[in-house]
Amino acid sequence: MEKIPFEEIPHFVQIETSYNCNAHCSFCYNPNRNNPPNYKKLRKIVHQVTKSHIPHVQLTGGEVSLLPSKFLNEIINELSKNSNVSIQTNGIIYIKDLTPALASIYISLHGTKKYHDKLQQICQWEQITKNIKKYISNGFEVNLDFTLTSINYNNFEEIAFLANEWGIYQYSINKFEPAGLGVANFTDLVPSKDHFKKIIDQIIRLQDKTKLHIGFCTAVPFCLDARLPEYGLLANCGAGVSLLVISPDGEVRICNQSDTSYGNILKHNLIEIWKDKNLDEFRNKSWVIVPCKDCFLFNKCLGGCKVDNSQKGKYCIDYAVRNYKKIPITKVQWQKRLQMFMTKQKDKDHKTRIKAKDIICPDKFTKLNLTHKNKLLITRHQTISIDLQSVLLLKEVLNGKHTFQEILRYAKDKSLSTVGTKNMLIKLLGARAITLRSNE
Repeated sequence: MEKIPFEEIPHFVQIETSYNCNAHCSFCYNPNRNNPPNYKKLRKIVHQVTKSHIPHVQLTGGEVSLLPSKFLNEIINELSKNSNVSIQTNGIIYIKDLTPALASIYISLHGTKKYHDKLQQICQWEQITKNIKKYISNGFEVNLDFTLTSINYNNFEEIAFLANEWGIYQYSINKFEPAGLGVANFTDLVPSKDHFKKIIDQIIRLQDKTKLHIGFCTAVPFCLDARLPEYGLLANCGAGVSLLVISPDGEVRICNQSDTSYGNILKHNLIEIWKDKNLDEFRNKSWVIVPCKDCFLFNKCLGGCKVDNSQKGKYCIDYAVRNYKKIPITKVQWQKRLQMFMTKQKDKDHKTRIKAKDIICPDKFTKLNLTHKNKLLITRHQTISIDLQSVLLLKEVLNGKHTFQEILRYAKDKSLSTVGTKNMLIKLLGARAITLRSNE
């Protein structure tokens, strides 16, 4: 059986700064809450990650707001030399004087007060929402995370409308997965297929009623709901393919729920660990069973969430499809629904108009990563592989503020396609890599 293909370098690395935490979320993978940070080790980990030129790095925990803000800014500033950096926080403590080098803040909000406080178990919803608004008013991009459980599945729409009013850009949904404390609470928290269907219903309604970018952050089996491809809701977490997680002691795993280490970044180079043959125990697909084993979607879907601490093996297919004898959608049906989404996106792009005198302004977090063999465009949220012609054009776009007309002239001088240049700029607009400013 062929191996799971993986990126040349991990595109997203999470650094667990410590396991110390001031919340008690019933689904959390982290059972070690009283574990203070080791600043010396953390500085070394950050230095090694910085040298690896990883596109996106997220500082998580435990809880990052328990770190001194001066130290937090220090490591954000170092990492941001080569990466776009975000933090993941529960939002209970407001972090003062955060560096402007921070690309975005992710805050956990699992519903309105009744549902969030029940899941987090410390009744801090008012303080968290106050801090969310404060971060936004101080110019930070704030995105929210919602863990989908059997308790809050019908509350997402209500909290999403509030998030839209506050000015949230992205609201990500994490399907509950059994790990750490979540294993003991699995029966009480696991969402049923009907619960999943109902949250898809809510997302579809919200797509037309809000400006929020809503999607799944954790992996979801592509066959779990036939509407996933049609509404742009396909999600693969990237574990072992584009994602790595580093523990406070430097142990490198393919996701934060996994206990399996493939090396220590304090002893070995991160890229060497990423390419080590020991990772073949995941990438060789030996853990894959029916219905995923012969599924036409597997190489893209990878069976949903692949780490389940309630199971004996290191890796397994998602609990949501583990009892399927075959997937509930045919290849023709799935491709038809995917085509519907692609047609809608094409129509949306076609309606985008850029005027000749419009000034193209690069976002401060848009950058090129040309260190490795594969050339990459980095935006606040995305990592995009690009060819050498695109590198040439993007260097000019990122070099300063040009009008659309000037960029087209530059492309022509370099024998680049005018249509291709326009299409690329439209894609960059959609990815928020650039913005337009009228010059009329």
